[in-house]
Amino acid sequence: MKSYLKTALFTSIVMFLLLGGVSIYFLRSSQSVKKERKQQEEKQLDKKVYGMEQEDVSGDKPIPLYLDGENKNVVTFSYDSVKDIYNPKKSKETAEELTRLKKKNSYNAENPLWSYNPFGTSELSLYLYFKTAEPYTAEYTIHTEDGSAVDFNRDCLGNSSGARKEHEYRIFGLVPGKENFIILKLYNTGGEMIARKVYTITPPKVKGVDPQLMEVDGKSQKQVSHGLYFFLGHDWENKKAPKGIWIYDNSGVLRGAIPIVSGRTMQILELEDSLFYNYSPTGFAKVDRMGQVKAVYSLEKYSLASEFVYDGHGHMVFLATKKGAKTKGDRLLTLDMKTGKLGKEISLASVIKSNGKKKKDWLSADSLVMMGSNGVLLSSEKLSSLIRIQNIFSENPTVAYVIGPKTPWKKSGVTRLSYAEEGATAEPYKPSGLAMKDASLSADGTYVVSFYNNNKSGKGASLYEYTINESEGTYHLKDSFGLPDSVEENSTQPYENHMVVNSAEDCSVTEYDEDGKAIVTFKYHISNYTPKVYKKDMRGFWFQ
Repeated sequence: MKSYLKTALFTSIVMFLLLGGVSIYFLRSSQSVKKERKQQEEKQLDKKVYGMEQEDVSGDKPIPLYLDGENKNVVTFSYDSVKDIYNPKKSKETAEELTRLKKKNSYNAENPLWSYNPFGTSELSLYLYFKTAEPYTAEYTIHTEDGSAVDFNRDCLGNSSGARKEHEYRIFGLVPGKENFIILKLYNTGGEMIARKVYTITPPKVKGVDPQLMEVDGKSQKQVSHGLYFFLGHDWENKKAPKGIWIYDNSGVLRGAIPIVSGRTMQILELEDSLFYNYSPTGFAKVDRMGQVKAVYSLEKYSLASEFVYDGHGHMVFLATKKGAKTKGDRLLTLDMKTGKLGKEISLASVIKSNGKKKKDWLSADSLVMMGSNGVLLSSEKLSSLIRIQNIFSENPTVAYVIGPKTPWKKSGVTRLSYAEEGATAEPYKPSGLAMKDASLSADGTYVVSFYNNNKSGKGASLYEYTINESEGTYHLKDSFGLPDSVEENSTQPYENHMVVNSAEDCSVTEYDEDGKAIVTFKYHISNYTPKVYKKDMRGFWFQ
């Protein structure tokens, strides 16, 4: 019996030690994975992080990439004009030529196919193609030896696991006018690096925009979020201002440029397999992840007046101005993405029965958000109100309610939502830059929206967050914090628990933490002010 007990005790001790060792192994393994993930995340912040080293290329023999000259080894395509870029037929021809080259030659990791901005829609980027015998994942880093920019590191987009045998990537993020080192790394499915190639290229400068924005640190100690800042054009009254979308990293370094034909871009949306944006006041493009223009759409006898939104079911919704009309920015239009046809025009002057005569810019709405699948909420500076339009896809759209002061709605018969707290109020004043922050409770009729509120007292502006409860017919000021003045144009964007806010008047874009403290601010040139700035990480589209 004693012998049995001794054996059982010995076995228990051995098993305990073994299981303990296994637990420690898995704990260490888990900690190692977390550490690697953290390092990878920090590498992709585009910021200098203490302890994070930049790539060293001193021991490499870079392969030069030439865009022209006798040694030209990068395929390039020419376009007669920016308008020619947004010709789907021309874009398709470029795609067919790339396909022909891929079939004609056996491109591998030692000899890949490079093409600079083949479709004309993405300056400071390269098209890369090659095949491998085994499935690999790929990542790249863009490095500048002169220290003018932090390393820009991204995982190349592959399949669900990231691994593939046929590799077709967009190498985005070149620094204009500088010698760029492109460090391409391939990993097997076990995570082991099996190849490292270094290339050099000096892309052309981008005219008319700052290659580096002035950065001002905020009071917040929080880390800036991952992503890129998309600057949607410039002041359209300044005829000398460049026309395009400018893309900056978290250090304020220019990393990309999307040219447009005229006017300025009001919005850029990520759909499942494409980007959708306006390249003129009447023209819109659907562009795939490699930059090919797959389709274009026209507003015909209308011109875009503000942002636009996607309803999630194949339709775009626009605020537009009808050509030749006495009023502007007061026509609501819908576009069927499948057919390319516009829906019936909704004249907001007929739907919105506010007091007073309808002057030319009586509404002054610069932004709108979808509310459910059949309605929108728009901001009106002139009426100091948020206006909910419902049944926009039906024959009889109506105003469901407004949030605003009594004066413009006194005799209109329109329902004004009441403030949730009795005896309190927080009415909007010249609201703009409206954005949806949370629609997760939309089934219960509850939404959280943010907007730029220009305070009536004239003592600066504020970021307002409203909780709107449609079921109870109330609204409530959920949160607010101070912002720079911006009576003219601006934007707000809830992003990864932060808030990205642009003030055209202050010529600044700031990322705020969840407590309303500034993490970082970028200042830009006053003569080329930007009305809208939005942040996107482009994961699942350009990057893994």
